[in-house]
Amino acid sequence: MRLRLPVLGSCLLLAALASAQQVAPALYAGMRWRSIGPYRSGNVYAVTGVPGEPEVYYLGMPEGGVWKTSDGGTVWKPIFDQEAVPSVGSVAVAPSAPDIVYVGTGDPAGWSFTPGQGVYKSTDAGRTWQAMGLRTSAYIPALLVDPRHPQRVLVGAEGPRGGGPGERGVYRSTDGGRRWKQVLDPGAGVTDLAWDATDPKVVYAAVQRGGFFGARRGPVQAEPVLYKSTNEGATWAPVGGEGLPVGIRTARIAVASGTHGKRVYMLLGGLAGGRAAGVYRSDDGGATWKLATTEIGSAGGRIYVAPWDKNLVFLMGTSLYRSTDGARTFTPFKGSPGGDDYRALWLDPRNPQRMILGVDQGPTITVDGGHTWTPWFNLPNGQFYDVFTDNQFPYWVYGAQQDSGTAGIVSFGDYGDIRSRDWYPVGGFEAGYIAVDPLNPRWIYTQGWYHVLRRYDRVTGQVAVVYTPTPQDRFTSMPPTLFSPENPHRLYLCAQYVMATDNGGYTWRHLGGDLTQRPPLGRARPGGSRARGGFVRPAAISALAPSPVEAQVLWAGTSNGVIQVSRDGGAS
Repeated sequence: MRLRLPVLGSCLLLAALASAQQVAPALYAGMRWRSIGPYRSGNVYAVTGVPGEPEVYYLGMPEGGVWKTSDGGTVWKPIFDQEAVPSVGSVAVAPSAPDIVYVGTGDPAGWSFTPGQGVYKSTDAGRTWQAMGLRTSAYIPALLVDPRHPQRVLVGAEGPRGGGPGERGVYRSTDGGRRWKQVLDPGAGVTDLAWDATDPKVVYAAVQRGGFFGARRGPVQAEPVLYKSTNEGATWAPVGGEGLPVGIRTARIAVASGTHGKRVYMLLGGLAGGRAAGVYRSDDGGATWKLATTEIGSAGGRIYVAPWDKNLVFLMGTSLYRSTDGARTFTPFKGSPGGDDYRALWLDPRNPQRMILGVDQGPTITVDGGHTWTPWFNLPNGQFYDVFTDNQFPYWVYGAQQDSGTAGIVSFGDYGDIRSRDWYPVGGFEAGYIAVDPLNPRWIYTQGWYHVLRRYDRVTGQVAVVYTPTPQDRFTSMPPTLFSPENPHRLYLCAQYVMATDNGGYTWRHLGGDLTQRPPLGRARPGGSRARGGFVRPAAISALAPSPVEAQVLWAGTSNGVIQVSRDGGAS
């Protein structure tokens, strides 16, 4: 069974929803949502700590709001749930008044692309929050709070995707967010802000022109993409110094403290014209630039420089990379265990041994300079693309989690609580359907990279590939994979056509032809379909619904807008 629910309560709730016209609401009014886990953390996009308070940290998530720990990461608590804004792109604590916390909402880089509702502020260390405007900014990836004046704030806003109307650019407030002034209008979204923490008069802003993954419409301009202010963001001027390449598509920046904004690093994640990406460095405030290195490996996220050492630079990527020579060379500093795709870093300006990382698999903290790190099995906040159940009693719940793979968890534990031993991975990757054999829950079918279909044996823990795509197959990002409700031996798998097996994947057959083709009376859009983030995928089946009452009836929907029905088991 496949469910579009983030958490599950009881099968009775599902039955009530399925027949809402026949069941009196009073019969299920007392039911409540409950978290069933697992306690495996997910994507953390924003992190910060409190200088001088080694136990206190905050983090923001694309779909999980804001969380806080007051015991060094042992226990994390959600502190933003009442605001009903799930997506967070930035979090900043006022260094001179740590009870003041600012949050910029909207997921600027994750797969969800969930817009936010502007800036929020807490004056009591996260216990209560107040909306502070910029509600049409959609995505706020950068927030800066003056280290000496907690009411002086700079916001970098991307604005709505697709070039629609909204607040984008740099906004400044000198009264704690009660009033905002747009101080930089580059005609495009701001992806990063950085300043010299010891001299906050000098600020740099990185601008994304041409849209995120090509999603924005309108004229695409390449220059300039970097702006500079020397009066704490009140006025701005473009920076296009000698040695800086043109045609920049993405940029992240970092400013070394104590240099009065002279030492600047810029990470270019992609350049127009096919030129290589790399880290560029300026020692004169952006007047001239040198390519420090192109050997950035899998780094493509953000760049940071240690507040106490202008030559100590960190890059976010599939690992955390570190340079001790001013970005000339980088070596991996932290990788697995701890998750791939490192997103964010906060370094305590008062204590070089202390930092927190935001990773696709959760937060991790070190207080000894990276020798040891806290585990990430401490937050039930993973991003699950879909939810499925089986027919056991108590039933089990399954899902594929962003960057962490699959999980199966019992809906009710033997001891009243669901414990860490009541869940386990079931052999799949981070996205895709999960289909449990209705005749024997030992066999679980999941999807792997490149759309291979895998069968997991929950008794032995072994995984076998039961279908490998052919060159002719076209798949959506999550191909429908499910058992027939009328024939428990039949498993369906969808490309541009429906495939079926009655023997656990040993042999497959096609049911009909290409269902993405325009039928005689249809008005489907030809060609591919635009999926998340502007990527164009080939047209394929995106939804399949076998009838639960007539075995020969199947409904299919495609990513290019075709809906088809078969009343003869898929023959036509």
